[in-house]
Amino acid sequence: MTSPTATGGSEASDVLEPLSADVETFAALRVLSGDRGRAYGATWAGPKWAAHLFRMAEAFGYVAPSKGPGEEYALLDVLDSNGDFVQHYAIPTAAAFRWWYRKLGLRVTSEDGQPLPSATPRPAVSS
Repeated sequence: MTSPTATGGSEASDVLEPLSADVETFAALRVLSGDRGRAYGATWAGPKWAAHLFRMAEAFGYVAPSKGPGEEYALLDVLDSNGDFVQHYAIPTAAAFRWWYRKLGLRVTSEDGQPLPSATPRPAVSS
């Protein structure tokens, strides 16, 4: 049985594609009840810190191949230095999302596609 991988290919569902060499930072998206969405702003982590966080998340089981809309707790978007989407992965659980939220200092930037007036990207917070 196959399913889409982190970048949309078709491989075994438990295979996590390697993180792109172009990674600069991450952003997140959650689908809430009632088909509402909440976007969490990109935090600029830098390539080395982003790769380090990804390796930690992989070891803890806090990142997984994306299975499609509604199949995971949240989506983790991988962005390059221009802010363009390079890849996306699943954040499988609420605990995993809280970990990413703390590590990246994520903040809500929009709800249901409407930007929040106070939404500005923040630098990553290490803890």
